[in-house]
Amino acid sequence: MGDIRTWVLAYFLFTLLFITTPPIEKSHNWRQTLTNTIARNFSTGEAEFLYPMVDHAGSRSGIIGSEFPAYNYAIGKCMQWFGFAHWYGRLINLLFTCFGILAFSRIIKLLFNKQMALYAGLFLLFSVWFTFGRKIMPDTLSLSIVIMGMYSGLLFLESSKWYQLAGMILGISLGILIKMPAAVVLAPFALILLPKKWSTTRKVLVSIGTLL
Repeated sequence: MGDIRTWVLAYFLFTLLFITTPPIEKSHNWRQTLTNTIARNFSTGEAEFLYPMVDHAGSRSGIIGSEFPAYNYAIGKCMQWFGFAHWYGRLINLLFTCFGILAFSRIIKLLFNKQMALYAGLFLLFSVWFTFGRKIMPDTLSLSIVIMGMYSGLLFLESSKWYQLAGMILGISLGILIKMPAAVVLAPFALILLPKKWSTTRKVLVSIGTLL
């Protein structure tokens, strides 16, 4: 029970039991329906990737301004490949949320110690993430992708492998594109400039990559 992976696996399996059921909360139903509507229009080929579409009566096209639609597009592809089901987005979000909690715990372990990493991971798991991790919304998914990008950046500081720097840039960029408020978790990332154990060159590269 002292390993965060055990708790995350238990959370995943518990949520998996109810993955095909409708949302049990009244809040955000409209947002989850909107996500699925855009995804369904991708699955039918009615919408292009950069022009997400909802359903409108009358002569309007249905094209709307939205976040970068990578999440909706992935759900749409699942609908296209496996047939329509309303819960694909919930499963995708759950998977990324679990990986995000693990990446967050790894970051804390890298910067502090294993015990603090466990407590921090549990704190995040049993926060609002516990319920948002099963919603068909990009909130915890986008944050998780940014956190995974940050973890990749810390690994680059440790080992100087270029694919880790590329993973950091890709993760942070994609996560913020999917939902821009996810950028808020980058604030403490500035603390990487303080430790003397990492070379100045690596810290400058990570800083430039983050800004990019």
